Amino acid sequence: QANRRLRAEFRAGQRNRVFLALPAVYAALLILAGAVVFPVYDYQRSYKPFASLLRHEMDSGRRVILAVYEEKYIGAFTSYTDSRIETMRWSPDIRKKILESGAPIGVLVKTKDLKKHGAEWGIDGFKTLRPDAKGYMSDKFRLLVNDPK
Repeated sequence: QANRRLRAEFRAGQRNRVFLALPAVYAALLILAGAVVFPVYDYQRSYKPFASLLRHEMDSGRRVILAVYEEKYIGAFTSYTDSRIETMRWSPDIRKKILESGAPIGVLVKTKDLKKHGAEWGIDGFKTLRPDAKGYMSDKFRLLVNDPK
């Protein structure tokens, strides 16, 4: 409708009015396009998929520990899961912590650290969980879990 009216006004000689209306029309279209694209883009760059996995595991009775040392990750996961999460240092003690636990436990580690020290510390053999919805930020982490009988 608006497009036809603008064309008719342009042909009728009201070019100034048309040129003033075009930026508003383009801005409205850009805002609508952004409303569709940005939530998808934001989800890709968010910790939400992994935090949802952590929340699910915590709700199912698994004790979760963060073995990350950057405060931004601790804050993000604490905020997204809406609970305090225990932390520990990234060290070979992770293996002992998982093996000695009689209850279900999960230790969140960075993928980069797991690749670097996993085999050396003997923790690469544990089952790892990651979210189904892969995002750029969520792909940086893995949850090492035990499933005691």
